[in-house]
Amino acid sequence: MFPRSQVGKAVSLVASCALNPFTEELISRGIMVLLLGRLVESNAFAIILGFVLNLGVHLYQGSRALRLHALFYVAVILLLYSPFGLTGAFGFHFAGDLVPFLRFRGQFKEWKAYNQTIGLSRSVR
Repeated sequence: MFPRSQVGKAVSLVASCALNPFTEELISRGIMVLLLGRLVESNAFAIILGFVLNLGVHLYQGSRALRLHALFYVAVILLLYSPFGLTGAFGFHFAGDLVPFLRFRGQFKEWKAYNQTIGLSRSVR
């Protein structure tokens, strides 16, 4: 259930769009890819392992989402090894989480308006 209060919505936005990307990038790309690659002296091994584990974590989302996660992973890895580094990966992940969050809000408002036009006027907020 999505929070109804303004504070709850703000906390949800921060958790979904800032804490999640920061944590995932720090652990998945910062530790697993960068540090593991240095430790075993094989960036390719660390990148491939990270790719497989990343897709494994997102299997529950279905094949379409897996394709998007694969493209997302490639973009983040390119940023990680660019001059932008881990900060660029975090910024890209933040944007990648923020856009669907904002689209969801608009879609929810459309759904609510549609339900009101067909007579489903439950207390949907």
